[in-house]
Amino acid sequence: MNKKVKDVIYYCLILIVTGIALFPYLKDGIISPDNYNIQYLGFYKYAITYNLKDGRPFICLFNLIFDKCQIFTMKPYTIICLILGLFLSAGICILIKNIISKYREPKNHWQSILIHLISFGIIFNYLYYNCLYFAEFVFMALSILLFICAADMLVNKDENIKATILALLGILSYQATISVFFVFVILFSILKNNMGEHPVDIKSIVMDTLKMIIISFVVVAIEFVLIKIVTTLLNLDQSRASFSIGTIGRNLKVIKNNLVDVYVKNCSCYPIAIPLVVCVTTVITYIIYNLKNGEKKSYIVEIIVLFFITLIAPLTLNVISTSSLDQGRTKLVIGMLYFILLMYIYIKSDMFNNQIILYTFIGATAIFVISILSVYHFEVYENIEGNKQEQSDLAIIKNYIENYEETYQTQVTNIFKIYYQKEEAYYYENGYNKISGDKIFQTTLRTWEFSDRLISIYMNRDFTAYAKRADDLNEIIEINMTGKTYMCKGNTLYIIVDIV
Repeated sequence: MNKKVKDVIYYCLILIVTGIALFPYLKDGIISPDNYNIQYLGFYKYAITYNLKDGRPFICLFNLIFDKCQIFTMKPYTIICLILGLFLSAGICILIKNIISKYREPKNHWQSILIHLISFGIIFNYLYYNCLYFAEFVFMALSILLFICAADMLVNKDENIKATILALLGILSYQATISVFFVFVILFSILKNNMGEHPVDIKSIVMDTLKMIIISFVVVAIEFVLIKIVTTLLNLDQSRASFSIGTIGRNLKVIKNNLVDVYVKNCSCYPIAIPLVVCVTTVITYIIYNLKNGEKKSYIVEIIVLFFITLIAPLTLNVISTSSLDQGRTKLVIGMLYFILLMYIYIKSDMFNNQIILYTFIGATAIFVISILSVYHFEVYENIEGNKQEQSDLAIIKNYIENYEETYQTQVTNIFKIYYQKEEAYYYENGYNKISGDKIFQTTLRTWEFSDRLISIYMNRDFTAYAKRADDLNEIIEINMTGKTYMCKGNTLYIIVDIV
């Protein structure tokens, strides 16, 4: 069987496996908070006021095309975005598998299985689900593809101009995945050096790193300039190009306060601490093998450096902006870490020539991948149930507002959102509402930014929205006495939210 046929089979297998895991999503669709925002504003306004001003022209064009079609509701739109993203993601898995094989061809069927698991896991890692239910998913996947290709061009083909162009296209597709570029440049540079009898070429690694930093600064600067031009011409408030030296200290404190959420709680995308323990165990296993079998001691340094760079890389952007700091879609390389470590060990070391070690890692990796797909499936269920709960809660709120308006002969025109930091603990316990006893899902109706817009969509009328943070419990005690998390007073609906 030739290579192209094998790639086609692998490509189809990826689509089948992910399709099964995500079947409820493909069948029913999922509407995330951001997607409700598209529904509220419309494709055209969202494309201009969000996509374009955020420096994402490709997503902007994509949404403008949907605006011209005027035939898609939100759920078909999200399903189309998911399907396109999955097709592209499967292609990236093929690309990574082929890159691994170029460095080192598998010696047997079992090593080939390991390569396929590595390439699949690098993309469909435990943080990747956080990308799947966003309309931008297809462009998140595109940016990852472009950044990996840019790293390959820079390191393996010494094509600096082409690498810069690809990196620029990547950041214009989706900025938050640029850490993929950082990590893969370091990975490829380490992999091409110090192989076999060849000595460590520190100068080459340093030069690749410097070129990566320069290219990153160039493409980020170009994007910032483009955002500034667009927001000035269209008279829009900018949200991505705002930065000052004075914010660095504050951002570093925010990063420090969120380290546990990112590294231990896995951005709420996977059971606590397991991936980090797996990665540390893998590094320790390789170090022991290296010392016992007389491999180059520099390999130990390389894998430790790779481990920490991959962990730290996605936080570098948060020094500039803490937006989405604890969101999986901005920390994808952390989700890739285990598989990147396996890729390094497979290419540089002979550890997987040992049959027992090879079988052990194939089994452990297969279990890890299956658990990730299981989490995908569970998260799909949670989100679909969350959408159903939104509709149920909205029906109750709509009925409550209409009854209030009829009783008091007034019209509710305002929505006042109150955020109380301890509200989650006050109203909910172990995932259940203390008042109703109902299962609680992360619904849009509980979000600081979008709750008023969701009510507007459901009731098909506009409200003037206000928001504030409650300083203490006394500010929400009156609402609590109603037995709900909302109440009408005068011409205003007061609603407590807990997700910022």
